[in-house]
Amino acid sequence: MAKAKIVEVVQGSAVKAAVPVSGGWVLVKTGDTKARRVKPEESVGTLVMKAAKALGKPGIDRSVVFGGGASQRSAKPVYAYSVYAADPTKFVRESEDGTKTVGKMVNGKFKVLATT
Repeated sequence: MAKAKIVEVVQGSAVKAAVPVSGGWVLVKTGDTKARRVKPEESVGTLVMKAAKALGKPGIDRSVVFGGGASQRSAKPVYAYSVYAADPTKFVRESEDGTKTVGKMVNGKFKVLATT
């Protein structure tokens, strides 16, 4: 009886199939099953070439990392993190003004060891 009630509830929607599975759960397939057309600029080949071109350039522009400055976002600071080259167990935290701080992650928080 419960199975029939579940199928009845979903009949008016875009449900294509409702298959009962163990424990009273029902697996429901929804939506259109037709293949969708992909725009040429969104094809795998085009996107891979765009990604390769972007990744081929060293570094990321500061405006991408930090945005338009403190006046255009909340008062909470934004930092960029990288691995410390001299010791890969440490991190470098760079602030918006360019200050670099060496530290470690302790319990998910950055602990300062030195400022450069």
